[in-house]
Amino acid sequence: MTAISVLFSLSCLHGGDHSLTHHLLNSAHNATYLSPTVHNEIINTCNDMILAELVCKVNAAHCFSVLADETADVSAVEQFSLGVRYIDCTLGKVTEDFFAICASV
Repeated sequence: MTAISVLFSLSCLHGGDHSLTHHLLNSAHNATYLSPTVHNEIINTCNDMILAELVCKVNAAHCFSVLADETADVSAVEQFSLGVRYIDCTLGKVTEDFFAICASV
């Protein structure tokens, strides 16, 4: 099954995203934007946007704390997770958000 047929199937299953269906059926085969490279670029761009919004919320908070933890996964690789707890000014309550995870050095 090709990437186009998988996305077309998903489009149909989820109520029919008409713009996605139109794009998959009518675009040139070299302009579908379904390559792993493009997917990674989209994911990285979304990550940058989400982190920027989170940083703005933390900067607007009156106080915040950093949450850090290090643990080994199943394959004994140490991983470091980073979170932040802050007072969300728009909600008026304490919020805790995941920030990042990376392999420990």
